[in-house]
Amino acid sequence: PIVYSYGMPRGSVESVTKQTAYLHDRVVANLPQKKNKDLSILVMIDCKSPSFRFPDRGIREGGLEVVKKHYPWANSKSTTVFLGVPKPIQALFHLTKPIMGKMYDRFKFVNSKEDIDELVSPKNTPKILGGEADWEIEKYIRKRAAQEGQGRV
Repeated sequence: PIVYSYGMPRGSVESVTKQTAYLHDRVVANLPQKKNKDLSILVMIDCKSPSFRFPDRGIREGGLEVVKKHYPWANSKSTTVFLGVPKPIQALFHLTKPIMGKMYDRFKFVNSKEDIDELVSPKNTPKILGGEADWEIEKYIRKRAAQEGQGRV
């Protein structure tokens, strides 16, 4: 599965925990076979969004630690692609490698459509990134809200 994020989760540890759990639970719920021990997901984070920032307490505890504890398959086989991170910030990210250990190896930094195409087929890349995937967030939100009884239709 491919998960596209326009920016990063925001909010308190509790809020980011809920967002992290929701994302991973949705991935598992949409698998044809309900086995996640061999699951590998590709998370694409569009860092051109104003929500991009270095991992704060919310991201560390509500995101990274929750994944480590409850969704270990996501840490072992998945890749996170950061789109459009400025070079100076990429250099700062590189400084975190000793702290992050093997997790750092799952991170890829891309800055162009050609870089994206090396990782993801254009048919699976959102149109907003120059791909061909016919997927619209507003349609998905309406569908999920209806399924979850949230009333936003």
